Amino acid sequence: MKFSRIALFAMLALGTAAPAHAQAPVFDAANVSVGCTNGSCAAATQAAIAQITASGLTGRAYSDQIALLASALYALVQGGQASLADVGAALRATAAASNDPAQADAIVAAAEAVESGRATNGTVPAFEASPN
Repeated sequence: MKFSRIALFAMLALGTAAPAHAQAPVFDAANVSVGCTNGSCAAATQAAIAQITASGLTGRAYSDQIALLASALYALVQGGQASLADVGAALRATAAASNDPAQADAIVAAAEAVESGRATNGTVPAFEASPN
């Protein structure tokens, strides 16, 4: 598959927006990028959530993966490559998968910003979990 330059930058932003202690994604980040730029954002996001869940991670490590997914989705909007409504819905699904209420609230707030068009520039949030 050929990635657009903006999609590539969005994936690079994933690495810079992630929490400092986060590991590499356990989900297929390229699939999320391609899916969201091709109108399959919901399916790609659900697949990523399933991969995170199947990884067996718990606690902070699980939350870090949710943060990586949310950051990747948010970055796609900033790159102008994905539908605001589709990414907003994907962020809401990601928030629902979070095991941390503060993180979920931050992701829902980001979904609202995306859906209203306020998230098209600026820094991609890290969506870190609350310290436990």
